[in-house]
This record gives sequence, C-alpha cells and structure tokens, in this order.
Amino acid sequence: MYSSLSDPLGSFPHYDEFQIERTLIWVRISEGGTRDASLNCANQVFPQVWNAIPLVLKVAEVKSRTLIPAYWEAMDRLETHDESLAIWSISIDGETGIAAYDVYRNHDCLGQNEIPDIPEDHFVEVTRDQSGNLLVSHHS
Repeated sequence: MYSSLSDPLGSFPHYDEFQIERTLIWVRISEGGTRDASLNCANQVFPQVWNAIPLVLKVAEVKSRTLIPAYWEAMDRLETHDESLAIWSISIDGETGIAAYDVYRNHDCLGQNEIPDIPEDHFVEVTRDQSGNLLVSHHS
C-alpha cells in the first residue's frame, strides 16, 4: 500500500519523523552517515516493513497472550472481531534497515467501554531483522 516515506513531520539531529495513518515512523540517522543515505536505506526496506504489520501483530499477540492471559481471556469472551493490538510506532535504523515495531492496545477497537484494561506497563516490541525474521520481546 505505501511504498516510501516522504514529507517528514519533523527532522531532528538523530532522526526524521513520519506518520502514516496513525503510526509514527522514525528513521534513525546513522552515525557518520548522511541523512539522505539513511532515508534511502529506510525507503529501500519500507515496503517490506509496512507489509509485515499483519504478521507483526500476530506474533505480538501470541507473546502478549502468554504474559497477560487474564486480559486475553476477557477479550476472547467479548468475541470482538477488531484487532486488539495496534502498531503505535516503527523505528527504522537508517544504516541497517532493521525495524522495531512498538505494539500496544488498539484504542480504535469497537466497544471500548466493554474492553478490559490492559496493564499500563504492558507493550510488546517486535524487531524485523535484515532478513525479514521477527524477534519478539516484552517491555514493562
């Protein structure tokens, strides 16, 4: 759907910030490299990074279910067909093309009043390496 990053929201000494839909995307400028080279690297991998989102959400949910099972049991009882999790941000390393996705509760989920609270300190990070492999970690 999206093939490149253009028109940053802001440019800062160590990164450029973009937004696509509700997702913030940061391109980290490599030390010793140029902004143009970093953005070129990010744009080369961006279609694959963006297209990986459905799989990223699936692996993040699998990990999340092991960490907060009571929340997911309550969600399953609601039988909602909305995505329970969303990508809040993606950080792309401008030298390596490695992308890190921050995954947290989807605030666009229908029936917000019925949805149980996810622990405030619960979010999952999924990293996509240069080969497209996904590594999941939890931060609290």
